[in-house]
Amino acid sequence: MILVELFVMQAGNRDETIAISSIPDSNGMFRVTYTPRDGKVKSYRFNLTREGVETYIETTLELLSTDMYPYDAVQVMSKQGPPVVISMMDLEHEDLQETIRNTVLVALDFPVKRNSA
Repeated sequence: MILVELFVMQAGNRDETIAISSIPDSNGMFRVTYTPRDGKVKSYRFNLTREGVETYIETTLELLSTDMYPYDAVQVMSKQGPPVVISMMDLEHEDLQETIRNTVLVALDFPVKRNSA
């Protein structure tokens, strides 16, 4: 089950996505799926520990905030709240990067139960 997704957005282009899922019976491992927009490769998948996910998200946000050819925005979608869109100009603020990182980390621990109404 996907716990959190980040959509890297640029006007006129398909979003690039990062989806983080739990891996059942894996002793705390998570699957990260990065899907580039170019379509040459469907997606890249790799497994990380919680600490690895944290490092990956921190590094990705830092790189995005300093990109010479920046995207327009990042959308964060998690099971614990509504989606939020953050402009790349705002992503330069370290406190906002930390908030996104914390949102991802909370999502990794968030117990999701579906209501069947």
